[in-house]
Amino acid sequence: MNLRDANILLPNDSSLTPTFIVVFHVRQIIIIIIIIIIIIIIIIIICSILHRLCLSFLLILFINMKCTKFVNIFKYLELILYKVFHHYDIFCSDIMSCFHNLGIPNDSHITVFLIN
Repeated sequence: MNLRDANILLPNDSSLTPTFIVVFHVRQIIIIIIIIIIIIIIIIIICSILHRLCLSFLLILFINMKCTKFVNIFKYLELILYKVFHHYDIFCSDIMSCFHNLGIPNDSHITVFLIN
């Protein structure tokens, strides 16, 4: 392919170039939004599976490893999950009792979030 063929494929007309760029960016944005939605769905599925496989075991494991920030991430992920699916009673009975048994004090922010 020589330079003349390249000029035929991508003309130097300035009116076509902005349209191509806008369409390309819109297509990228749509693909990024779809990927973000898929990632959110996967996170929700993983959180529900983790809860069914006894999240308290994972919390004990991470507390023993001194990863308190990671434990907080799990707490808030599960808060969001149960806020979405409206399972407040299951959350309160399972997780809060798990935190109490581990000697972790209840955060007032988490308690208020659950009551609301």
